[in-house]
Amino acid sequence: IGTKCGQDLPIMDRNGKADCYVKFRVLSLHPSEAKDQRSVEVRSGIAYKTLKPVWNEKLEISLVGGILGADGYYESIGTRQMVLIVEAWDADVGFWGIGLEIVKILTFIFVCLLVFGYVSGQLDSVLLRCSGTVNWGAIILVTGASTLMLGFAVCYLMAVVWKADDEIIGWCKVPLEMLHDQREHSLFLNLQKSDGKELKENDGNGVLRVKLSMSE
Repeated sequence: IGTKCGQDLPIMDRNGKADCYVKFRVLSLHPSEAKDQRSVEVRSGIAYKTLKPVWNEKLEISLVGGILGADGYYESIGTRQMVLIVEAWDADVGFWGIGLEIVKILTFIFVCLLVFGYVSGQLDSVLLRCSGTVNWGAIILVTGASTLMLGFAVCYLMAVVWKADDEIIGWCKVPLEMLHDQREHSLFLNLQKSDGKELKENDGNGVLRVKLSMSE
């Protein structure tokens, strides 16, 4: 997959621009292969603050099944029933991104307080101070550290790994049957609008230029 560029993208951010990246995944229309292929996904880098992004990146998706013929060409009947789903997304800093930054700041403050307490000797007095048989100082420190670690893990997963704050710009699908001639196809893909996560075809929403080919 040669991810080239985009044009005429809609405004997604307050600065009048968009921070666009592209996801590619193969979807099999055959029930027996659909589960395996749906989990394969690759994505481009982010083109910041532009409505005419340029990537010039090469990506690759491995297809399930198929054989290498005597002529050196990849042959698979199954790919005739597969489509390439192309989705353009806008990278945003939303609830989870802000939460991640807040957790980082709180963690920094917490560590600084621990270092200051250790250097000044106050940390020892807090840890050794007991009320009955319960060491409340140690409990508070462990609870605070555990809360920050849990908060960081959750916010990192949502903001960085799953990109829950990002907003979809548009999508399209390309049948892989056209790639059986083993040639490189240069395509201009008209993006369709999407309503949240439920994809539906409506008006145009920008254009992506990609190059596709199938190799062994």
